[in-house]
Amino acid sequence: MVESPLSIRDYLRFGVGEWTTTGIAVEVWEVDALFLRREQAPDVERPEACDIRRFSSMKELTAACRRLEADALVIMLSGVYVGEFASHRPMLVAIMKTQAVFTTVSAGQRPLSLPPEDRRGATRSLARLGFVARSLRTHEASLADLTRKGIQRLRAAELVLMWRLTRKGVRPLDWIWAGTDTLSINPDLIGDRTRVRYIHTWDYDRILTRPPETQGIHRGPVYLDAMGPLHPDVEALSIPIEVGDKQWFALVNEALTEIEHRLGEPVVIAAHPRAPRGLLESRYSGRDVRYGQTAALVASASVVLATDPSTSLAFAAIFDRPATVIRIPPFWWGHWLELQEYVDKLGLEVLDCRSIPKDWEPREVDRDAYASFMSRYVKRPGTPDSSFWEVVRQDLSLTSPIHKSIEVSPR
Repeated sequence: MVESPLSIRDYLRFGVGEWTTTGIAVEVWEVDALFLRREQAPDVERPEACDIRRFSSMKELTAACRRLEADALVIMLSGVYVGEFASHRPMLVAIMKTQAVFTTVSAGQRPLSLPPEDRRGATRSLARLGFVARSLRTHEASLADLTRKGIQRLRAAELVLMWRLTRKGVRPLDWIWAGTDTLSINPDLIGDRTRVRYIHTWDYDRILTRPPETQGIHRGPVYLDAMGPLHPDVEALSIPIEVGDKQWFALVNEALTEIEHRLGEPVVIAAHPRAPRGLLESRYSGRDVRYGQTAALVASASVVLATDPSTSLAFAAIFDRPATVIRIPPFWWGHWLELQEYVDKLGLEVLDCRSIPKDWEPREVDRDAYASFMSRYVKRPGTPDSSFWEVVRQDLSLTSPIHKSIEVSPR
């Protein structure tokens, strides 16, 4: 049930190896061919000691689901999130017909352009109107964009109504293990008996289980790469872009050069986790690009620079490092709206890419904003300090017998 081929990064992030060391059989189901076709980067490292099963037809997947027994634990990271049930319904129904323990994980929290408290509350309609007005005012979306979005919402609402009227055989999740909230999970799959455990986010777990080695790491400015228009989701999700990759990277490089002149030291690029090695060096004019070192680079940075609404900005709060946002013309209509949420929640400084002050220096951290961000989007106060998957295993040992098989479906 994997919507992208399992990489070493996801193998570690989803704790697959931790389960196998306890003597539990783990099988990863890859269904990207059914739900989200995307090309796999040629140099993506695949885990060797891991049973992976790929599915190319719904018939094959449905037959495999029928063989799940009551002692099987299914951890869903696909199909159970808001907006996914229509496309994933055959898979969900097939699993729900079994007696397997039905669970999911939501541990990648981020600020939303539509406030979380309004997404399901009584004021959500007013919040959406505010969202539309803000989009038009900031030119992040045209009327045509918003009309298209509105039509998509109406169609989705129609599908939701049909599903709710024909929910025979549908059962809620047994367990949800979350970072700080469950807002990304389809509320129709959360029932009175659904158990929810708040732990912390993937990024925090990465620091907790494998603290970054910062000795010898660059201690100057660090730019958080997000691949811009080259991000694989742009093509996979058919996101219309308004600025091409050549123009985008030219503007980014222009701003980074100005920053280097102000600070008198080079900017190091922290490559996006899904960027293939060798892809970015030419895009960043030969700058030093580091792969797989984002946490260590941020922990040692004199200032963190960002142009995208990247979840890696959470590392700035985790390590208490100053961060600055550089405003670049957006390459897709919601880009700045999402980035503005990070600016607001973290209390960040914003620089225009073409008018960086001659005497610019990084601004001090807004520690109240950072603390608030941590509790809301990284780790709730009072939640367990153990690793994410250790908490999951403890929960299961207290509520059910050891399960013989676990299906992990990375998002």
